[in-house]
Amino acid sequence: MQTLGVIIDPALVRNTAPAGSQQHERGVRFTAFRPGSKPGAELVKASLLYLRDGVLANPLMAHAPLVVSSACQTLAHAILAAFPNDVVEAEPSLTDTRDAGPATLRRAIRFIEDNAHRDLKLADIARAARVTPRSLQYAFARHGDTTPHGYLKRVRLERAHAELKAAQPGGGESVARIAARWGFSNAGRFTTAYRTTYGVSPSTTLRYW
Repeated sequence: MQTLGVIIDPALVRNTAPAGSQQHERGVRFTAFRPGSKPGAELVKASLLYLRDGVLANPLMAHAPLVVSSACQTLAHAILAAFPNDVVEAEPSLTDTRDAGPATLRRAIRFIEDNAHRDLKLADIARAARVTPRSLQYAFARHGDTTPHGYLKRVRLERAHAELKAAQPGGGESVARIAARWGFSNAGRFTTAYRTTYGVSPSTTLRYW
């Protein structure tokens, strides 16, 4: 029976959690050290295997900072969802709901669009928008019909599209390299999202645009 082990930087989990300001400062407190359900345990295992085999074992992906960061955040989200803790289970505060307005959304969008090339965490965006991570998530859900991560992926898809259009055929660029540079590690999902948005495959844009 294969045993998988991993050491997680507490800051990664803290920066991924949709915590209020006080919780974010002190970190996440896990109330149990076993997953709350079998599906939760399977989610953590799948996320860990993806990070190990799908990202770190692939030289192209392992040297793409946004891909590595995204895979680590996926694992952190899985851990938060699987193991009982005081952050995910916490009720929203009055401040969280009050701050989740259009102005918060505008500040966050401006920051994301200016910094999409960087390794952004939920906490980074919330800090720039001057609200808690939970307020930020409520603002995107209420006024943007998406999530902070969903909007960030949309912007990165636009940047990948622009690079595919600008690349010279035969110039050494590839769809996989451009996609990885913008945080997309799965070629199939990238192609599906790209085709849905732009009506053609990324390889078609690279060759003929």
